[in-house]
Amino acid sequence: MKTLSIVQLNALLKVAKEKTPVYFPVIYAAAHTGMRKSELIGLSWGNVDFTTGKVYIRQTITEANGKYFFNRIPKNEKTRGIRLTVELFKLLQKLQAENDHREEILGDSFNPHHLVFCNTKGNTMAPTEITRALKRCLKAANLPDIRFHDLRHSHATILLKENVHPKIVSARLGHSKINVTMDLYSHLTDSIEGIAVDHLIGLLR
Repeated sequence: MKTLSIVQLNALLKVAKEKTPVYFPVIYAAAHTGMRKSELIGLSWGNVDFTTGKVYIRQTITEANGKYFFNRIPKNEKTRGIRLTVELFKLLQKLQAENDHREEILGDSFNPHHLVFCNTKGNTMAPTEITRALKRCLKAANLPDIRFHDLRHSHATILLKENVHPKIVSARLGHSKINVTMDLYSHLTDSIEGIAVDHLIGLLR
């Protein structure tokens, strides 16, 4: 596991916006939500709720041997809702407007699966291309080399270091139990405890 700090993550997003406008939104969303790559490329507009300010994970898309597989979340599993940051909310509104405009011009042939993150032709984003775009941006920003999945770890690490309750972090990541989250990020225990102690300064006499 490798993670980026807040400063590093902001530097990455700035470069991504300039260097790779097509893949910037999916990289941005990963940093702001902690969603897995398969969840991001599988997110459809029908699962974005601008009223509640949440996205809902109801399907994923995986790739094998050049073929894409749409995987529906079983009905017996609880749908995971992730609250959007204000910045991501605005970005998704902009993306939707751009998507609607292209659909008006190109018709139903554009983005037939109504995906939030698609390539310029309206097709499913290739996971390998997303990774390549991330690597180019990391190099351009002179940042440590990380996996796309490490954006998820960075998201969680930042929240935990900011003293967000582990249960909230666990829910955003979609872990089955809070213990999974605590075990995965156990290396942050000392840092989190230090923050907790800092909060006590001046409170107890």
